[in-house]
Amino acid sequence: VWTCRTDGLRLPQLFGGQLVGQSIVAAGASVEGKAVHSTHTTFLRGGVPGRPVDFHVERLRDGRTISTREVSARQGDRLLCRTVVSCAIELAGLTDARPAPATPPPEQCPTLAEVAEADGGLGEFWEDFASIEVRLAPDLPGAIAHSASPANGVWMRSTERLPDDPLVQRAALAYASDLMLMSTAVTPHGHVSGHERSLANRWDAVSLDHTM
Repeated sequence: VWTCRTDGLRLPQLFGGQLVGQSIVAAGASVEGKAVHSTHTTFLRGGVPGRPVDFHVERLRDGRTISTREVSARQGDRLLCRTVVSCAIELAGLTDARPAPATPPPEQCPTLAEVAEADGGLGEFWEDFASIEVRLAPDLPGAIAHSASPANGVWMRSTERLPDDPLVQRAALAYASDLMLMSTAVTPHGHVSGHERSLANRWDAVSLDHTM
């Protein structure tokens, strides 16, 4: 069992990316010689900001190649989420991926705050959010959408140098991956990506699950 602090973001509930990232660290700390390679989180209840969270790690299986853990995040008697984390020995094998879209380099893309100026600025969440820098690509010509939502070019990076620990780097990636998802999902319904204040005023949405 690990007890973790929560961030100070002004949200009605805990940021889901924080719960996913901390669950990955808790699970990875119980595995040796294997790296986190997949996670699936189911969100059950909203957590209370400012209160610590206990992460209970259960060993589901330890095989020769793969180890699997289930992490339950709790605040007192409230179960906030459960995350199944799979860790594996890193082996060479087949790989494939869609080609990256022709996105302008980050230094040529405006920051999220600059894009939000036309929408009255960023809301409270983003004004407190200083750990990840977000930049938006103005256009993705010829990009192929993976779903009903059009392609949305987003550059992100940590504002502080991360340690070389692969577990921390995977946790940070999971943390950042929970950003800009809602904004992208509602663009087919007239939302302008980067207008986070309008998003908060027009839409009431939460993540049900999160997979990487």
